[in-house]
Amino acid sequence: VNRPAVINISIGGRVGPRDGSSPIDRYIEGQVKKGHIVIGAAGNEGRLPDHLYHEFAGTSDTLRTVVQWAKGQIPARTNIDCWSDVNGRLEGRIAIYNNLGQRLGSLKVMNTQPGTQIDSDTLSLPEGYFGLIYSTVRANQNTNRKGRILLAVGTNNPESYNCVLELWSASEHVHCWNAGENLLDSLPNGFSLPEWTGGDTLNTINEIGGTGKKTITVGAYTTTNKFTWLGGVERDIFFPTALGDFAPFSSRGPSTDGRVKPEIMAPGNSILSALSSG
Repeated sequence: VNRPAVINISIGGRVGPRDGSSPIDRYIEGQVKKGHIVIGAAGNEGRLPDHLYHEFAGTSDTLRTVVQWAKGQIPARTNIDCWSDVNGRLEGRIAIYNNLGQRLGSLKVMNTQPGTQIDSDTLSLPEGYFGLIYSTVRANQNTNRKGRILLAVGTNNPESYNCVLELWSASEHVHCWNAGENLLDSLPNGFSLPEWTGGDTLNTINEIGGTGKKTITVGAYTTTNKFTWLGGVERDIFFPTALGDFAPFSSRGPSTDGRVKPEIMAPGNSILSALSSG
């Protein structure tokens, strides 16, 4: 309409490279002109260690991390998204452990080298099953020229079976995200093995709105730790922190290509407003 415009996006998306190369980020980048502003929410995963970065030391180096199931789902399921360096190659598999830390088996090896693939695998176990659907994309077939393994994993018995992601590469870096919950160094009962690595809260900005090169990403900070409830009762907010600090839930940057995200912060940790007396 040839007029200035501001568009706010608060959708969220926990699958993607988070480097500005996804289809929606590239589309927004191509559409934003003078007088147009696109603002995106950083996301609400700042408290979740759902991200893991690893630099492989050689062919004998394997990254292993416990993948926490998304809560409240039966069958339990989650999505795991792994991205290599530019022109990189990744291989990996899902291993299944019981609550005693015993390895029960593994699903087929996934490899980005052959190119685009979509495949699945299922393992029958005494107390249920473990299933996998995955896709792999060779580095030169992605717009950012990074290799990718995207997994959808599930089981009908999350109380007995635990999911461990294993990745290896000759000399690459990798970013991984668990779109369900967290990446951990121990099982839910606390059992841990020395080779298991837990996640962090960096690079947790959401893909839709949080990562674009021409999107202004907004995070939340704390302006108060108390509020007055109905009847004049004073209560603490759900996520208290020092005034002016990042809200604990607000997703963190940077983008995986090193850009500062979010660019600006706004009050967002328990916003107070007026209450009608009617």
